[in-house]
Amino acid sequence: MLFGLLAAVWLVVPIAISTCQEDVQVAADPPLVASDDEQRAILHVLIETINFDGEPPPPPSPGEEREVRAKVRKPVVLLDKSIALCAGAARGDGECSTEIDESSLSLVDSRIPKQMVREHLVGSINRYSTPKPELVGVVMEAPKHIEEILAGEGGWGRFHQMYPLSAGTVSTTRAVLSQDRMQALIYVAHGCGQLCGTGSLYYMSRANGSWKIEHRFQLRAS
Repeated sequence: MLFGLLAAVWLVVPIAISTCQEDVQVAADPPLVASDDEQRAILHVLIETINFDGEPPPPPSPGEEREVRAKVRKPVVLLDKSIALCAGAARGDGECSTEIDESSLSLVDSRIPKQMVREHLVGSINRYSTPKPELVGVVMEAPKHIEEILAGEGGWGRFHQMYPLSAGTVSTTRAVLSQDRMQALIYVAHGCGQLCGTGSLYYMSRANGSWKIEHRFQLRAS
């Protein structure tokens, strides 16, 4: 019996050590944050692909044709700083968002790797400058400027006066990449009114130098 126990220990211990080493290796590898060029390419695909409808536009001005308005893709206001996540611990600097935290892991679609969600939380604790994608209809603005507009008199009404026909604001985290840099995970927040907006995770893959959306998981809607 003693021999059997020793044999079992001899078999299990190396496996346990190997597993621990793998866990340590995963934990020791810092998240791979997208470069400016990678972030720009990812944003280009997202903004071209996602249908940011926003709220219905105001009535047309005298002489303005509705048919022309309907054919034009709505412009968006892209915030020039990325969203910073709190990574499960609220910070008092007012610079991080709790829209995604550790409690979200159990909710996320199983097609999106949980490990990448965890790395995304860690890799997005800082704010980054957002590179402008080369797309017509994208206006870059500072978050503080938009916050002041929305907090002032008129709120979203004032926003739509300043940015006519806009689909609203778009802000994102800095994408986190897989170790081979062939997959990416990014959070996209869309605001279009007091009760109009969404927040979604986008899992993307790269092939032949181009990114495409594989899966989307919506975390919030209003």
